[in-house]
Amino acid sequence: MRFRWIAAGLVVLLAVAVGGLALAYPSAAATTCPGCYGLTRVHDGLWSERGLTTAQKDQLTTLAADARRRVAEFYGGRESDPRLVACFTDDCYDRVGGGGEKGIAVLNRAVMLSPRGLDAVIASHEMSHVELHERLDAEVPQWFDEGLAVVVSADPATWANTAPGRATTLPCPRRCRPG
Repeated sequence: MRFRWIAAGLVVLLAVAVGGLALAYPSAAATTCPGCYGLTRVHDGLWSERGLTTAQKDQLTTLAADARRRVAEFYGGRESDPRLVACFTDDCYDRVGGGGEKGIAVLNRAVMLSPRGLDAVIASHEMSHVELHERLDAEVPQWFDEGLAVVVSADPATWANTAPGRATTLPCPRRCRPG
């Protein structure tokens, strides 16, 4: 009899802990169980809100494929396979725990895209974060992680105001020049 009370108490404690984590970190919960947040599978590893048109599904499938291709081309293949959760509406993005960002990498295992981030540039930028952390067994400075993601995504906004020939070459301080 006492064993049943202990087991029941542990089950209740576990349920409260899982519920508390879902409330505290909805983006982690939504990317772990997209169906629990009213999302539906569009393609392998790609989830979005229900009721999408065929054109919207095709748009997501194409942007996901392009983003994965950009990451694979830069890194010489992919070691990560992040789940992609994409929202066409602010209501969807709010429900899954998104904020004002265009996209976000979640726990280095998933990517969420807001209605303002539904393109391959944003998706590949966020997927690059996941790929980098999958490959490294160490922390890197955030500036490096962000800078690399900008390069991987080939974000035209970043390079728009750069003089020709300077987008891929950075000045070398005197201490790294030979002689």
